[in-house]
Amino acid sequence: AAVFEVAGTFMKGIAEGKLDPELLLPEAREALSVLLAPAQAEAHAKASYRLGAIALSGEDASLRVRLPSAFDLSDPRGILEEGLLSLRKVDDAWYVEALALDPPRSGPLAFDPDPRGSQAR
Repeated sequence: AAVFEVAGTFMKGIAEGKLDPELLLPEAREALSVLLAPAQAEAHAKASYRLGAIALSGEDASLRVRLPSAFDLSDPRGILEEGLLSLRKVDDAWYVEALALDPPRSGPLAFDPDPRGSQAR
């Protein structure tokens, strides 16, 4: 329940364009504050998010999350991004350790000059 509460509070803040540094892992708080700071706070006001099932492994927890794409925050019904939220337990309290989002509609990373793709070879 504590993991879900921290994850929900963190994601609600991100959806509203806010970041509460107290939710971040203490030893990485400064770096995480810079990396996870929401851009365009006004655009996040109507954003919604979803939390998936929590996977626990000792002092670590992770769960899938879904939120509107950073590329189209003006339309919360538009493109959605999914990612993984990682938390760690320190001194009986849970903290956000990382948020890794999967880029929407990502294609292959390698450039293929043949417009028919590598299958044509």
